[in-house]
Amino acid sequence: MHWALHPRRPWFSRVVTTTLHSSAQFAVRFVMLLLAAMLGLAAVFGLDTLLGAFAVGLLTRLVLQGAVPDSSAAIVAKVEAMGFGFLVPLFFVVTGIDFDLSALLHGGRPLLLLPVFLVLFLLVRGVPAALLAPRDLNRRDRTGLLLCSATCLPLVVAITTIGVDDRTISSGEAAALVGAAMISVLVFPLTALRLRSPAARPSVETEDAEAW
Repeated sequence: MHWALHPRRPWFSRVVTTTLHSSAQFAVRFVMLLLAAMLGLAAVFGLDTLLGAFAVGLLTRLVLQGAVPDSSAAIVAKVEAMGFGFLVPLFFVVTGIDFDLSALLHGGRPLLLLPVFLVLFLLVRGVPAALLAPRDLNRRDRTGLLLCSATCLPLVVAITTIGVDDRTISSGEAAALVGAAMISVLVFPLTALRLRSPAARPSVETEDAEAW
């Protein structure tokens, strides 16, 4: 943290700026090197990889804002494009491969828990977002916000993976949670778009939404 907050050397800022729009892409490669280093340290010390990834994001923001504040937004956009364009789809593919469908379908309790978890997503994530929304938001748009805020697949996959590895939850309970999260990602956004008022619906060209 001290290193991240310490002012960067002039050469660091110069290299980041001059390679920002070239094939070198020093800033992007620096972020990936930092990610590999932190994930390696997390594995060596037996820490969760999510902690390492979170630390990389925090350090990256601090370093870029201190070294190249004028270009930090462009660099973050490049990293986001790589993440949302490649890593996130790969994450969903791996999630589907690892999903224990048999534990969900062949166990009575996990299958009964699925709709319960789905309702809890709405209550715990969606309702607070709807209550904190601007007062001038109409009812249909507020409901759409509630539904979109209730989607939570990546977080659920990460938590259930840790829980199963630590034997805190069973594979059936994990399958019910992940199944409910999959349904939330598939159904809630589509329902929200249908509920939103026509004037509030963005065009396909201007809409900027994350599929998380």
